[in-house]
Order: sequence, then C-alpha cells, then structure tokens
Amino acid sequence: TAVEATVGGEALKDISEARVTGNGVTATIIAVEEPQADKGPKKRNAPNPADGPAWVRVKVDIAADAAPGERDLRLIGADGASNRFRFFVGGLPEVVETEPNSDPASAQQVESLPVVVNGQALKGDRDCYRFAAKQGQTIVCEARARRILPYIGDAVPGWFQACLTLYDSRGNRLEYVDDVLFKPDPVLVF
Repeated sequence: TAVEATVGGEALKDISEARVTGNGVTATIIAVEEPQADKGPKKRNAPNPADGPAWVRVKVDIAADAAPGERDLRLIGADGASNRFRFFVGGLPEVVETEPNSDPASAQQVESLPVVVNGQALKGDRDCYRFAAKQGQTIVCEARARRILPYIGDAVPGWFQACLTLYDSRGNRLEYVDDVLFKPDPVLVF
C-alpha cells in the first residue's frame, strides 16, 4: 500500500531524501511547504518561518511482503538528518480519525473490527469511537501513544498519558485502564 503523511518541524529546509528502517518500505519526498498559520496543530512553539519550510509531505510505499513492526522515518537535508518519526507496519485494516469526535454524541463510527485507528491527540484531547459488539465477544483495545511519541514539548508535564474507557450503548462505563504494569500505554481487555 502507499500512505501519504505530513511531517512538521523546524530546520527542514533543503530536505532532499527520506529514509525508512527495515526492508520492504521506502519513502519519497512529495513536497516541502512553507509554514502556514492555518495548517497543522496550533502550538505555542510553532516552527519559525525563518528556519525554512516547516511541513514536508512524504509518500511511504509498503510492499506486500514487508515485515510487520516498528519503523523509523528520517528526513535528510543540507543540515543533516531529522529526529526519527516512528510508525508501525501491520496487517489490519486502518481508518483515520475524523474530527469532531470529542464526545459520545459525535463519536466516529468504526464499521468493523479488528481495525487500527490512526489519530492525533492534542493537549487535553479526548477521542470517541462507536462500534458494534455482541454479548460474549472479547474486545481488546491498545493505545500506542508514548511508544510512538513519548514526550510532548508543549504539554505540562509533557509525558503523554493515554487512557482507554469502554462504555455500553447507554453510556454506562464498563472498563477503564490507563497503563499496563510498567508500560504507560494502556491495553483494555473486556
């Protein structure tokens, strides 16, 4: 499959190459864009236009035989290599989060399970999803948050702490989890 992503940051001028760890996955630069006030998450420490383009659009091609697992993407340019941008190659269907979905009334419908939901959590954000389940069915939800981006520079205290809560169709809380043993990313099994 092929996936397009937008990578943001500072000092991204003169980006000429994208590299991905592991076999079966390649990345190419589609465009390098100037910072725009209306693009991307609103941050106190937004990229400085004087530092060069702040948004790089990348196309990631994943071969059918690419091994599942964690990958690192780095952008290469005149100033050297960027920090890594972590992502995962998997075998499940995927959907992208659609805003607004911050409360149960606007929950995003997920058509079938199992599925990977790709989303973005901003400061104080809450994302709600609705799916069909049957009595006796086991539901497993896993958040991969700190495993991907452990520290959010604009947040206080900065370490991202995801939590998962499962409600029934009447709004009754069935299960809640905020970590698993010593791992900060939660796994909910119901």
